[in-house]
Amino acid sequence: MDISDPLKKRLEWMSCDDRTHTLYINGVKEFLDFAFTDLPTGSEIEEEETKVPCPCNRCNNSRHKTREDIFEDLLLNGIVKGYVRWIYHGEYKPPEKRCRVETGDKGRDEIFEMIFDAHEPMSSYDVLDEEVDNHPEHNDIKGLGAFERLLRDAQQRLYSGCDDYSKLLFILEMFQIKCMEGITNKAFTKMLKTYKRVLPKDANVPSTYREARKMVTDLGFDYEKIEACENDCMLFWKESANLEKCSVCDTKRNKTSPKVLRYFPLTPRLQRLFMSRKTANDMRWRKDKRDDDGILRHPADSKAWKHFDESYSSFALESRNVRLGLASDGFNPFGGLRSDYSIWPVVIVVYNLPPWMCMKQPYTMLSLLIPGKSAPGNNIDVYLKPLVEELKQLWEFGAKTYDASKNEYFDMHAALLWTINDFPAYANLSGWSTKGYKACPCCMNETSSTRLPNCRKCCYMDHRRFLHVDHKWRNSKSFNGKVERRSRPKNYQVMRF
Repeated sequence: MDISDPLKKRLEWMSCDDRTHTLYINGVKEFLDFAFTDLPTGSEIEEEETKVPCPCNRCNNSRHKTREDIFEDLLLNGIVKGYVRWIYHGEYKPPEKRCRVETGDKGRDEIFEMIFDAHEPMSSYDVLDEEVDNHPEHNDIKGLGAFERLLRDAQQRLYSGCDDYSKLLFILEMFQIKCMEGITNKAFTKMLKTYKRVLPKDANVPSTYREARKMVTDLGFDYEKIEACENDCMLFWKESANLEKCSVCDTKRNKTSPKVLRYFPLTPRLQRLFMSRKTANDMRWRKDKRDDDGILRHPADSKAWKHFDESYSSFALESRNVRLGLASDGFNPFGGLRSDYSIWPVVIVVYNLPPWMCMKQPYTMLSLLIPGKSAPGNNIDVYLKPLVEELKQLWEFGAKTYDASKNEYFDMHAALLWTINDFPAYANLSGWSTKGYKACPCCMNETSSTRLPNCRKCCYMDHRRFLHVDHKWRNSKSFNGKVERRSRPKNYQVMRF
């Protein structure tokens, strides 16, 4: 493992067992100098502001103490050896969290920025200076494109004299409340009608949910509905869209209450990450800002990532090519009200982003919503078909994407590196059965299993074969009455990374 010189020097004194040694004492002084460098000084400063967390083995950064007290504790108790990165003392600070859209002028500015990020980049913002509120031709938007419609709605006041809210900003905040609080479409329509009666007569408030949703659709917040066979055999999609019955089981297509897969296209949302000025630089974090010192903090530090780069060097040359993970599992959306329903979301994780962003909710993308009421089981590959085809397109041909940070176009490619799931879902996604005699996906055909006749289940007891060849437990007969001489399964080392 390659470790930088400053970190190597730090590891040397922190791992020193003799706390009277000059190496350890000088290291403690170095730590104290670093921890108390940026603290305020002076007689008027409160005492609490001159204290920092103590990293000794007793306090473990849970108590704040003065410089003298920490020095004594580190000599008496020693320092926590795992505390190599002094994050509690200001060595590493993630960027501040960005707050949500605010109202007023700042909110209006961010709305315009979102519109330009969602569509083709514009060379000038001069179009925003035009006053559209009093133009009668803008009342008819059938001849306008999505970009022009969004600009019109973003500039149009909610009503005369309202400077804080535009029509678009009002609808976006209403949809945010709808999603966060679980408001139904019918209730949302009633709320809009109430606002329309309460606000002035010239208020630009949509009358129904459908009318409001068209505005949000122009921003790219849309999905595709795909009907599926009742028995999970196939999708009525593309060349099979007009079939009247399933081509596998001959079940007639349900016209009244069909089973509908909701598919959220992935490519536009990946492109949005590069088109947005807030995230374009972060999408190159692993190449431009990642500290490759041999410590595992991000999937980019893993052996699997590096092995992929070696295997597909042409893909790795472009730092903006996207690495993805896929997570899926079933849940009951009705809680305790029903116990016989399972719906399966398929979520995509973008690993180009830094570790403090890639696992946050705004950057995890819902790709598929597989309907219930029963779990898809091994037929989940039928529902994954739209996503798989899109991933193949992104891998082979890519998508022309605008990079706002470099003000240029590039061909964005994407690769799915791994899946995230529990053990039962692993069987559905991978196709390897996690039940029975050969349940282990690492040992595969060399899985050691025993059938328990009384409870009629398989158990997996031969863990001693993974121990070192000279381990004393290999010679013990206390486990199953036998001495263990077998080595690890051959495929185990291949599957580990």
